[in-house]
Amino acid sequence: SGSRVFLTFCGKSLDLKWLADEGFDVVGNDCSDFALKSFLEEQGLEYDTSKSGGFTIYKAKNTKLALYAGNFFELTGEKTEGKFDAVWDTGSFQSVGVTDRATYARAVSGLMKQGCKYLLSVTQFKELRTWTGPPYEITEEILDEIFGENMKWEFVDQAPWGDYMEKIYLLQKNDI
Repeated sequence: SGSRVFLTFCGKSLDLKWLADEGFDVVGNDCSDFALKSFLEEQGLEYDTSKSGGFTIYKAKNTKLALYAGNFFELTGEKTEGKFDAVWDTGSFQSVGVTDRATYARAVSGLMKQGCKYLLSVTQFKELRTWTGPPYEITEEILDEIFGENMKWEFVDQAPWGDYMEKIYLLQKNDI
């Protein structure tokens, strides 16, 4: 409680409100103004709107929840009024194009305080994929390739989910 938590590509994730209700200082980002405003309205949250650094910022009243509409790759700790103690990524990394993965990893790392816990949820496909676009298959070899130089990671858990297997990993910056 009281820790700052960041949700990548958050859309209308119910985790936003749950985490804020649990006492966390929650910040989410998505490129869709519509999704963020819809989320606040659907949750019955009053909010103030401002613009700063290329982002539209929606700050909920009476709770510690701020939503940043804009390009994730341009988001910095300065723009979000500080770095984060935790990151919750539920499918964002695996939706990023293959050529943008390293850029994504640098952007996430730039938002993390030293000691930040980055929880990454990815889905593994039970059947051979028949499409070429997102969500992309994320293997442990890809985690090593993209995050291995700057972060350590460990497998946490997995659970079947329809035709997929959800896998959870915990990532942390390497000690300096």
